[in-house]
Amino acid sequence: MKKLLKLLAIIATASPIVMTVSCQKTKIQTTKPINAIENIKRRIERKSISDIQIRNVVFVNNTLEAIYNKIQTEILKVRPGVVKDKDYTITKTVDADKVLFTVGATSASELISNEFSFEVSKEDISLADIKDLYFDTYETELETKIQTEISTYFSIEAKKDIDYQIIKQMTENAGTIEVKAISTSNFLKNSFTINVLPAKTNISTITIDDVIVGQNIDQLVLTKIQEIVPDVTSDDFTISGANYVNGIATSVGIKTIRVEANPDSILIQGAFSMTVEKASIENIELAILVGEEQEMVEDYIQTEMDKIAPGIEKDIDYIITNLADVTISRQIITVEATANSTKIKDTFSITVEKVSIQEIELIVYTDDEEDYVKTYIQENIQVYAEEVAEGTDYTISNLNSLTTAGSEITVSAIEDSALIKDSFTITVLPARITISTLSITDVFVGDNIGEAILRKIQTVSPRATVNDFVITGPISETGIATTAGDEIITVKAKEGSTLITDEFKISVAKKDLSDLGTTIINIDGNDFTIRRLLLEAINQALPNVGVTSDDIDIAWPRWAWNTETRVTAKATSTKIIGTFIFQYI
Repeated sequence: MKKLLKLLAIIATASPIVMTVSCQKTKIQTTKPINAIENIKRRIERKSISDIQIRNVVFVNNTLEAIYNKIQTEILKVRPGVVKDKDYTITKTVDADKVLFTVGATSASELISNEFSFEVSKEDISLADIKDLYFDTYETELETKIQTEISTYFSIEAKKDIDYQIIKQMTENAGTIEVKAISTSNFLKNSFTINVLPAKTNISTITIDDVIVGQNIDQLVLTKIQEIVPDVTSDDFTISGANYVNGIATSVGIKTIRVEANPDSILIQGAFSMTVEKASIENIELAILVGEEQEMVEDYIQTEMDKIAPGIEKDIDYIITNLADVTISRQIITVEATANSTKIKDTFSITVEKVSIQEIELIVYTDDEEDYVKTYIQENIQVYAEEVAEGTDYTISNLNSLTTAGSEITVSAIEDSALIKDSFTITVLPARITISTLSITDVFVGDNIGEAILRKIQTVSPRATVNDFVITGPISETGIATTAGDEIITVKAKEGSTLITDEFKISVAKKDLSDLGTTIINIDGNDFTIRRLLLEAINQALPNVGVTSDDIDIAWPRWAWNTETRVTAKATSTKIIGTFIFQYI
């Protein structure tokens, strides 16, 4: 202000002659001080830009020009009319990780003063993700893929050889490529690596002939491709086609099943197609026996068709001729593929066979009656051929030797039988010993009777073992009788035993407590303790009986414990009876 007043005083004391003689000169002299005053005012009123803050600027979506525009916008908010390079300058300081932008007012600026700065981090290209390339195509794809990746995700202004360099490390047919940021780059930092894999094998030249309906296409294709690329798996390719279902070729078609390498396979590329032809049924062999019903035979045939491929149907894909309601000997059944079938071709025949009886195994004994043996033989043959009859379909030889142990009876099919063929023999065994007359007495709960039963049976049949009979009833796995009852345990000869027959029963009595008074004495303790100790003592004295708690087997006294106390078995107990007295102190 003092300078301004001084200038005004100088103007006020100027010579009036000068102003009068030269009006133009006077005008000039009066104008210059006025401009100087305005300039001084503007300088005094310059706005500081030091408080400007610019944050969250990234290169990924900004060019340098965009950043400069953002700077201009922020400065104009402080002082309108500011012009870059006239009123301020921008300098950049680049280091490995960031760029420091410094914005400073020029000395000549009449609008702003001071400076401010902000940092912009370089974009980290180690986060780049470029899929593996392949040796045969990588050179034509490489630079485009790299530039696209960097421009899209890191900086649209970054350029090869200015902001990044490509370093190849290749062997004969593979290698790696490093993309490394140049330290002076305004935009990028760090590096990333791209793998170059050996060239993929093209599978388009593969051909697979003689593919038929029902064939396992998955395994067929995998095996074929592995012939040229052993490391291929089913994950490397995709199989498709309308006639390809669950890995199987389901119908005919020309080039209808396509095999295509998956894009992410590192081993193969390309695709090929396959033609599927009808499957022949001429080699089907099916054994049908005499006496089979029509519906059952049709089921047998359909089962064979299902083995070829799913969806093969009677009357659509094949027809059956000469099939009777019930099959008869030497009948020839024909199965023929229809002309319109998209799945099968050709024909096959089935000759109805007689039933063989040679696998029949029977057991007879010297004490069996002839009529029983005849009926026994008839019933077992009828299992295979229901209509058979002795004399018409088979004969029995040497039946008169039935009373001789070791003799053989022969059953032979008659040659003219329409139902059966072959023969079988029966070896006559010694008569089985009945065990129905046996008995075992004085058996109590807790007794091991398993061994006693075997010993008793061996008194009449010394060669008998535990494999000749079964025991049912309340008996443990170790042979202990567990519950009392009349004829409660049954010992029965097994049906297949050649030594014994029939069955016998065993009664089991309850164990008597009466003799325990002399054993269990002087139990001491409170109410609960006495019960527990007394129960333990009873079970020690009666091993294997398994006397149980309070109100099941024993009626305890109501704890009016006297010097001598009576303990009684409950009437409902299945294990014990009787009573005893023990000493209580």
